[in-house]
Amino acid sequence: DNSSDRSVEIIKSFPNTEVIQQNTGLTDKFDDVNVLNIKNEKYKSDRSYDWIIVVDIDEFLYHPILLEKLNEYKTQGVTIPLTTGYDMYSKTFPTEDKQIYDIIKTGRSAGNHSKKAIFDPKIDINYTIGCHSCRPEGTIKYSADEGLIVLHYVYLSHEYMTAKRKKIFDRLSDSNKEVGFGTHNESYSKTTEEEYNKL
Repeated sequence: DNSSDRSVEIIKSFPNTEVIQQNTGLTDKFDDVNVLNIKNEKYKSDRSYDWIIVVDIDEFLYHPILLEKLNEYKTQGVTIPLTTGYDMYSKTFPTEDKQIYDIIKTGRSAGNHSKKAIFDPKIDINYTIGCHSCRPEGTIKYSADEGLIVLHYVYLSHEYMTAKRKKIFDRLSDSNKEVGFGTHNESYSKTTEEEYNKL
C-alpha cells in the first residue's frame, strides 16, 4: 500500500521470501475495498502452501513454539486456528535491537484483533471490510483453543501513535472517507498524552 517504512527492505533481507508489489491504482491513497480484494483473492493463485497468514505490518502472529503449534493444528485437520488479540503498549518508542515481543510485553485484550489471521489456503476466507471478521467457505475446522496470539503494535509511545494515526487518516481514499472506513484514526490522532498514559 505504498508505505514509506522499510517493510519491503526488511522482508527481502530474509531467505525464502518474495515481495509481490500490489498496484492499488490509487498512488499514495489507502482504500479498504482494494486491500480487501488483495487479501481475499491473491493467495488463490497458489494454494500449495501449508498456511496463509494475513496480518498488517504492525501485527505479529505469535506463539512461543509457532511451527510446532501449526504442525499440531495441521495433524488435527484444523483449517482456521483461533487467535486472541492484544493491543500492545509502551510509553517510549523501542530502540533495542531485539524482537519487539521481547521488548514490549504490556498489552490488553482487544477482541477486534482476535481475527482469523491464519488459515488453510484450500478454504475461501472471505474477509469483510477491515479483515477483522470473515465468512469462510469450504472445509472449516476451528482449533479447539485460542493458542495463537495476534499482537498489535500501534501504541509504541504517544508521539508515535498520534503521528501514525494522523498519517493513516491523511492517506484514506475519498471513498473510504465517504463511508467512514478508517476515519476513527482522526480522533485517535488527537489523543492527549494524559489520555494515552491512562491506556
